[in-house]
Amino acid sequence: MKVIMPTHYIWMDRRVLLEAQTLQNDGFEVEVLALRENDLPAQEYTLGIKIKRLKADKPDPRTYAAFQFKALLIKALGKLRKTLLKKLFNLNQDFIPRNFISDDVFTELFSLDKMETQYLFAILQAKPDIIHVHDTILLKTGVLASRILKVPLIYDAHDIFYSIVHHDARSKRKFYELEKEFVTFPNVVITVNEFIAEKMANDYGIKKPEVLMNCAKAPDDFEKGKKYQKFAELVPGKKIALFQGALLQEKGLENLILSAEYLKDDQVLIMMGYSYDEAYLKGLKELAAREDLKDKVVFHPAAKQDELLFYTASADLGIIPYVPVDLNTQYSSPNKLFEYIAAGLPTLANDLIFFRKMSEDYGLCRVIPFEDPKIIGETIGEMLSDETALEEMRQKTIRASETLCWEEEGKKLLNIYNKIKEESLRSKNILL
Repeated sequence: MKVIMPTHYIWMDRRVLLEAQTLQNDGFEVEVLALRENDLPAQEYTLGIKIKRLKADKPDPRTYAAFQFKALLIKALGKLRKTLLKKLFNLNQDFIPRNFISDDVFTELFSLDKMETQYLFAILQAKPDIIHVHDTILLKTGVLASRILKVPLIYDAHDIFYSIVHHDARSKRKFYELEKEFVTFPNVVITVNEFIAEKMANDYGIKKPEVLMNCAKAPDDFEKGKKYQKFAELVPGKKIALFQGALLQEKGLENLILSAEYLKDDQVLIMMGYSYDEAYLKGLKELAAREDLKDKVVFHPAAKQDELLFYTASADLGIIPYVPVDLNTQYSSPNKLFEYIAAGLPTLANDLIFFRKMSEDYGLCRVIPFEDPKIIGETIGEMLSDETALEEMRQKTIRASETLCWEEEGKKLLNIYNKIKEESLRSKNILL
């Protein structure tokens, strides 16, 4: 069976690639759709997964205006829709199902923007057996494509997308209404943790979504429980508190940097990651310099994905300082937590709901309010100094990694797909 995964990403999300790999290893044919910018190739293979990139502002094979006109013409001519679609959009006859498009689908076609139009064409021309759409921004496109092709749809909600702090008020309303209207259509809804699943079920009156956590998969040559030495030359003889991931605003990074003032002489904070905002990254470095923290705060470039856990396992304590600036952060279960777990790295995190659950259920995480740099720094220092307690937490983290891993989450994904396959075959048999 062919699976198509529309995403709005430019750079591939780890969750998307792990899902695609899991499905491909089980015999599915998988193609990922992503955005194309600058010099990125129109098509490439990453970790064996085919990725097709689309220029969202240039719908192909026809312009956006032409698409709108032709959709209106097809609707007006009713019974001739199938023939006209074949002629006007250069589609193969065997691609178009019987009773192909209803009036309500055509009504929604008129509201598609340029990016959605581009993705719709790409999905229709791929002729998938299953559509697996990622995030709210492409949900409507996935619903329309699945109804046109009459194939199952999976909606994978990575976030509480409408609440993300960087969206303006108008965008927040738009994405909330979009998800509310179209979330009832997919055959299966998936999200990243129990708390978001419960919220979606309560807010939208839908069946509780399936949960696939953002667990990490360690490389084959990664030795679980081993303390690596990737930072040994950079900070020799130091105990290391590590923040890894995107260095972005609204993540509590300023307070984390200021907390380094209260670390002991044999302790250091490493900020390892990338930033889309060079000015912001420069500001963080200037903050560390201004506060005379150059010896206690070290910035390190992001590690490659296949090398990341070797760096993570070279630290002594992982830090997640996220502040609840929006619902999405309040309910978050970020990739870095599961990377820390896979590396056997104990975690100190802000007292948010998912981190608290990890602390209570597994003992792998300590939570405190990340408000006062002095309290943050003193807590980091205390944890790094107490080697016995830190080793106990490390062992709990290693034990938790046996179940909080992608190998287990991948089994859940395959169960979802196998049920869809069975239902699809059953429906075809009934029609026959």
